[in-house]
Amino acid sequence: MGEAKRRATLRAKAFVESKELKRARFNMRAIGTRLSHMFFVCTEVSWWSSLDERLIAAVALDHTDEDYSWIVLARDQNGCFRCVDVKTDYPTQWKAEEALRFRIAEIVRNEDIEALGAQGDETNVPIDLLRLPTDFAPEKLHPYFKLLLEDPGRAPARAVINEIGPWLVD
Repeated sequence: MGEAKRRATLRAKAFVESKELKRARFNMRAIGTRLSHMFFVCTEVSWWSSLDERLIAAVALDHTDEDYSWIVLARDQNGCFRCVDVKTDYPTQWKAEEALRFRIAEIVRNEDIEALGAQGDETNVPIDLLRLPTDFAPEKLHPYFKLLLEDPGRAPARAVINEIGPWLVD
């Protein structure tokens, strides 16, 4: 088998472990992860995840060097997505995306994602913004909050609220 064919076979096997994400979905999952100055340093150009979205990732163009990099994020012990791997210095977006998808496949196949995400500095207990106190009377709920909790059509809003909670400190 030629080298090009061998690479294509490896690529096909690795690429089944990841999928492209829409920017809005990545942003919802990555709430709280970016530093404010990041947008001056680089521009995100594509967003990826493992099939089960336990890993999310982005490819970015570095404005200083005009090269590409990628970052992989996994949930820490509080449930926040945090950086677990990063690589820089790719000459093209395609090469960065290819390397990222190989790395996602390697993590999915060979590593414990929960252990990988643990940072060791998690100090607070995650806050569940949708959990009611045990002594609260359900009939006293505001109708909009009750709708948020119970309506199947509000599942996307609940998902966003559940991503925000772990970033808050009690």
